[in-house]
Amino acid sequence: MKRFSIRCIALLLSVLMVMSMTSCSLIRKVSDSDDDSRNELDDDDDDDDETRATRGTSDTSAQTAPDPTVPSGSDLTYPDQKGTPLSQIHPVRTPGNVTGAEAARTVKEVEDEMIKNGVESYVDTSILFEHPENYGLSTDEVTWGKIDTDNTEAIDFNNKMLDKLLTVDPDSLSKDDRICYDKMLWDVEENVYALQYSAFNYYESILNPLTGPQCEILFILDVIPVNSKEEAENYILLVKDVDRYYDEICKFEEDRVKYGFASGDETYKQIAESFDNLVKVKDTCFLYDSFAKKLDKVAGLSDADKKDLIARHDDAMKNSMFPEFEECAQRMRALIGSGGGGTGLTEFAGSQEYYSFLCRKLSNSNKSVIELRKNLDDTIDSVVTALIGILNDPNYNRSAYATHSYNKGSLDANLDFLKEQVKADFPDLHDHSYQVINVPKELQDNFSPAAYLGYHLDNYNSNQIIVNEKDSGRDFGVTCSHEGYPGHMFQSVYTRSKTSHPYMYIFDSIGYAEGWATYVENYSMKYFDSDERVRTMVKINDELNILLMARCDIGIHTQGWSAQDCADYFTKAYFGRIMPNYKAGAADMKDLYDLLVSDPGYAVKYGCGFVNTGLVIQAAHDQFPNATDKEIHTAYLNALPGTFEQIRNNMFSELQG
Repeated sequence: MKRFSIRCIALLLSVLMVMSMTSCSLIRKVSDSDDDSRNELDDDDDDDDETRATRGTSDTSAQTAPDPTVPSGSDLTYPDQKGTPLSQIHPVRTPGNVTGAEAARTVKEVEDEMIKNGVESYVDTSILFEHPENYGLSTDEVTWGKIDTDNTEAIDFNNKMLDKLLTVDPDSLSKDDRICYDKMLWDVEENVYALQYSAFNYYESILNPLTGPQCEILFILDVIPVNSKEEAENYILLVKDVDRYYDEICKFEEDRVKYGFASGDETYKQIAESFDNLVKVKDTCFLYDSFAKKLDKVAGLSDADKKDLIARHDDAMKNSMFPEFEECAQRMRALIGSGGGGTGLTEFAGSQEYYSFLCRKLSNSNKSVIELRKNLDDTIDSVVTALIGILNDPNYNRSAYATHSYNKGSLDANLDFLKEQVKADFPDLHDHSYQVINVPKELQDNFSPAAYLGYHLDNYNSNQIIVNEKDSGRDFGVTCSHEGYPGHMFQSVYTRSKTSHPYMYIFDSIGYAEGWATYVENYSMKYFDSDERVRTMVKINDELNILLMARCDIGIHTQGWSAQDCADYFTKAYFGRIMPNYKAGAADMKDLYDLLVSDPGYAVKYGCGFVNTGLVIQAAHDQFPNATDKEIHTAYLNALPGTFEQIRNNMFSELQG
């Protein structure tokens, strides 16, 4: 894992580890409130314009947390506290002199080098590609990668890539090459900026309690392919390598403390508990049976070889991997009391520059944090206003909302239904197939109802949908639209069919991906229900959850919000407008607050990605009012992943003809 280099997305669209967020349950509580509470909303109509204009803005929204001073004697490099203008990170460039076929070759050379540099581990390579050799990749070194905080090589590499890209005249490129060029240039410029500050390596924990690698390692091992004796041997080496790899991760966490970036005690406690949970299944882990079943499918494997491989695998699990997890739990508990406040990035010097960088990467946007914050405030205000309108509408069928079911049954039934329905509103899709993976029982309590895994992206028939049999629910069809059609799987297959550049679907545009999946999740509700008011209520529940979380994410890490500040924002922006007598408290926000503190930007990729997607698509409808939904969606997807500014330009260019 190269800290802050371009990240591979082999697993970013999968393994969506979730928890029962208090905010979500509170939102549903308010939406399900009784008629008497809703009748009190009539008073809001008498407020003057000034009062309406301030709704959705917390009392703390104008605050900016002071930036602590750089620790004396630190050997880390920190950003200037005055901030770096975007024009310095992404300056206007003079076109290079390389044109035509030579320019296209240069783009391809840079792409090949960036893939080789970014897909760095056996895990990434074996999950991403069925034939990695076609991309110049090797699986000879069987490891999980390494934790590299020495930026020297990464700086040299990214500057080299930047220099090559700047020799090209981008206007001479084909549309496909130009889109890839623009994305690579933006990514490299972000890397060149971030890598100059070695402190950026330490602002975040790797082992955050909800989304750290320890939360998904068993699942990852389960999906690692074993199709030959050599791959079985490699699998065992990978299990053994857990010892080395997690030692490096623990050492990194200990270095964070040494440099003054300690997490809060509650975070270290929760991390330790996540390892405790792994240790508990040492003797009963599903991977013992899983590995044996994989060997059953290996052609030509003798019984003696199979017995030997199983014995060695089980030994590596029991005497290498699980003891390492036990050691990790001990080392994390030893960090309790290290002095971290557990209140977000504002504890640390230079954090506002870091968080701005993080937000650009996660939102796929050049927008400043202040602009993202305003987008969220405005959208929350608009959504809550729409909610109030529905609750006060005498034609709103409350019973229909309470009993709605957006679910056709099984995963296959929902996907078959959606695949047909979306044909009227979305472009045709390349031939493909998918496989269903059931979440092992040990992981069901902390896994989403379903998830899409970008698996073997060089094969249209290797898509994988993960299903949690324990947690489907009445809106499971909507979940299937998010993960399948027209969400993640649809977008992944479509993108791969529309570009010759694997860079476009290997490296992360996470705000784009999650924004699209959330947008189409809401759009697809019309396929399940003709009652627009009920659909809107269901949408509002889902939208408010991610929007309010994203707003608290920004509040915590740039304005120093406490759990009570988050509760106050919820109350002012939402609860207070629906149930005037209800006031959220810090205890209501504990789970949400702990998550966002430990994983900066977690909610930004969802909330800001969704808002940016909606703004671009709405702008297209406004500028091209005669365009159909299918034409808008096609142009959006043809714009390919990138920043939303790039997407808008490419999309509008296509719609203009």
